[in-house]
Amino acid sequence: LNSLKRYKNFSKRIKKFTNSGEIEKYKKICIFASYGKLSTSSKLYIKALGEINYGVVFVNNLPIAPDDYEFLKNNSILSFNRINLGRDVGAFKDIFLYLSSSGYLDNLELLGFANDSVQFIPGKYANKFQKSIKKFEESNSEALFTHFSNQSEPHFQSFFSILKSNIFRSNQYKSFWKKYLPISNREHSIHNGEIKISSKIYNKIKNKTVLYSTSNL
Repeated sequence: LNSLKRYKNFSKRIKKFTNSGEIEKYKKICIFASYGKLSTSSKLYIKALGEINYGVVFVNNLPIAPDDYEFLKNNSILSFNRINLGRDVGAFKDIFLYLSSSGYLDNLELLGFANDSVQFIPGKYANKFQKSIKKFEESNSEALFTHFSNQSEPHFQSFFSILKSNIFRSNQYKSFWKKYLPISNREHSIHNGEIKISSKIYNKIKNKTVLYSTSNL
């Protein structure tokens, strides 16, 4: 109950610590959720997104390490510290609603979501990943996901996704995030986050792209 009371006060659970002042210039934004000190993997991941013109909005569910501040100042357009309520799905909710209420989604074409729970490999794998994103951007596909799961119920996992504007600006999509209550429990994040948003929205998208399906792997 104390956690839920704290969650209701946005200004106390999230604090902006870098702002490039250039967010309105971007047509493509990726929300990157992290937990703790930035690894080499995460730094390479963030840089790779920047290389294909995504403005990274970084959110850390723990206080940022002092020696990561300079990196984020140079490689993100906005960065936040956040109280860790609801894991990465809770972070996605907070930052999505912040961007929405601030009007930053109004002219945005693509919105991505990423977290630091995958090992990002530079070189040919990173290049292939970037090319897959660019191919999606030029296609008529409305959403890209890296991972699809049939465990419990068919759903898309929260590792990485990109949505086109007709999805993330829809009333149904905004309504999901407004109603979602983050709780710091993995099963809750999966069943009430990943699975529920998939059943309500993602599974109904007819022309979606999945990078790492069983057949592709």
